[in-house]
Amino acid sequence: MFSYTMLSWKMPPHNFFKLNVDGTRTSSGKIGAVGVIRNHFGDWIIGFHINIGVGEILDAEAWGLFHGLKLAVDLNIKNLLIESDSAVLVQLMQNSNFDIHPLGSLLCGCKNMMNKMEDAQLSHIFRECNATADSLAKCSILHELGLVCFDSPPVHAADDFLDDLCSITRARKTGNCFSI
Repeated sequence: MFSYTMLSWKMPPHNFFKLNVDGTRTSSGKIGAVGVIRNHFGDWIIGFHINIGVGEILDAEAWGLFHGLKLAVDLNIKNLLIESDSAVLVQLMQNSNFDIHPLGSLLCGCKNMMNKMEDAQLSHIFRECNATADSLAKCSILHELGLVCFDSPPVHAADDFLDDLCSITRARKTGNCFSI
């Protein structure tokens, strides 16, 4: 039997910033990555999307984390909560040995940037809690290759951003379709 759980984006605690990251991949293999950094009031600090080219979805998720962390380091952010809806990426980052993984160098770079901060915590969230990043991701491959930064929410992500600020919940279907 199916059930629904109501989920929403949560503001970070006082003195923390939050980075939400996401990646996308088309059926033709084009990949893009995005990230949004917000303060403890939920204010938009900076966002980005990047058209990476062609690859796998995990590549996109990892590049989103890398570019988001780079922006956070450049902004001298010391306390950062990082959220991704990629459970695989979060598990890889929690594994301390990247040596034999094809994305090892990239993941090691992410870990090094996290270690430069006083407090950086990466956790998995469901897509329903990552709606602003998800909205950005859908457009990340529609521009030329490269990085585009946003000082305010772009039109295609504004509604989800405002919903986040208002703690609007989104339904997540859980359970299975079999009942005994």
